[in-house]
Amino acid sequence: MKYEDYKNRVITANSIADIEKKQRLPDIIRLLEGLIPTKTSDVAEELIIENCADYKIQDIRIHGHHIQDEETHEINVVTGNISLYINNKNWYNPETITRGKGISVNTSGGLYNDNDHFVTDFIPSKYRKSYYFNAMSSANELYGGMYDKDRKFLQKISTKNNKFTITNANTKYIRFALLNRYLTRECQLEFGTNATTYKEHQGTSHTLALGNMELLDDDYIYIDNGSWYKHQEWAKIDNYAGEEITTDYISSTGELSEGATVYYKEAAEMLIEDTTLIKQLNTLLNSSTYTGKTIMYSTNELSPSFQISYKENIDKRMSDSETAILSLGTNT
Repeated sequence: MKYEDYKNRVITANSIADIEKKQRLPDIIRLLEGLIPTKTSDVAEELIIENCADYKIQDIRIHGHHIQDEETHEINVVTGNISLYINNKNWYNPETITRGKGISVNTSGGLYNDNDHFVTDFIPSKYRKSYYFNAMSSANELYGGMYDKDRKFLQKISTKNNKFTITNANTKYIRFALLNRYLTRECQLEFGTNATTYKEHQGTSHTLALGNMELLDDDYIYIDNGSWYKHQEWAKIDNYAGEEITTDYISSTGELSEGATVYYKEAAEMLIEDTTLIKQLNTLLNSSTYTGKTIMYSTNELSPSFQISYKENIDKRMSDSETAILSLGTNT
């Protein structure tokens, strides 16, 4: 009988002595989970967890950010739809390629018929990111383009010695074309300037629909006892009309002038009730990390930062070691 069949079953015995020793396997799981330490990452806009295993995410916080133009005083904050990616180190996904196509990198960046090549899907990217493609035997065998947030072509990607860097500040996606010979190779596209050991692509994409919610510096979204909250450090006045403000503030005009948009320091805890956002957050919370390296980041122009707490996935470990666990359950 498999571990899954035992997980919620009370193990029976014929003698009173044996009955006193028996425990439900879920009790063993909870006991072992309590012995496994929880690790917490730093807060980072591009969160990278090195040397990780198949960890189960226990907690996640999405931190806000804002910037203000020194001359115009325009204020930009994290809001709207957040595009979020959790990936291992390999950004090349052979399951989403398009065969028999090339990319018009010298004109529109669109696709054209080419039986000698195939094209990747759009890969999330950012300005100044450097990449290394491990399987390329010459610079002429990989070509591609940079695309904006609407997947409109910006410019050609130039490669050198298996490396390329994103040089257009508006880049949110890249895609590239390869000769068909690469269909049978273990291809890996990774951050950095050197090749590392090959790992098959693993990753998920997520959208957090914040709607009109705004996240500024020191604001963050978190979960407590199964409910999601926004910790607010900045309250907002859409049209300033002489209200008294005694705390730090930022204004769309640089001062407390009539009609200005003003954010001022006032802490509050706000329950999130948007069912769509709650579902998206729960899906994100139920994610796992990937063996080796896990990368979590957003391609939004103004990106939030992330912090996660995680621990070893005991269900998976016990499933892999079911014989030993069942032996423990029948001899305690």
